[in-house]
Amino acid sequence: MYESYQTSKKESLEEIHHLVDSSQTIKNNTFKVYYKDGSVAIRLHWTDVITFYKDKVKLNAGSWQSHTTKSRMNEYLPCGRVVQEDSIWYVCGSNGKFLFFNGIMLDYNGYILSRDGDIIEEN
Repeated sequence: MYESYQTSKKESLEEIHHLVDSSQTIKNNTFKVYYKDGSVAIRLHWTDVITFYKDKVKLNAGSWQSHTTKSRMNEYLPCGRVVQEDSIWYVCGSNGKFLFFNGIMLDYNGYILSRDGDIIEEN
């Protein structure tokens, strides 16, 4: 039988507490984390699934490409959308649809960026 695991805020932030300015619970097993460097993250269990920086947003599923992870990304992502087709994740943005990878970034206009922040050109 499937058992649901509840992550407490204390458990989720235990290993990163020295980097965190403050945090709040926003949904089941989901926390909004304000980092000392000025970034803000949506954290599901132990993974920052969305990290907001001054000029871009980073997505990270960790090793959990689950329905809940995708749902949290889409709920809190201000631009773009994560979709799934035949068990494969994609990120849809202003410049097209691209294969999801951990660390993919979007700017606040919805342009999908590479890991180093360059705009990925449409196919």
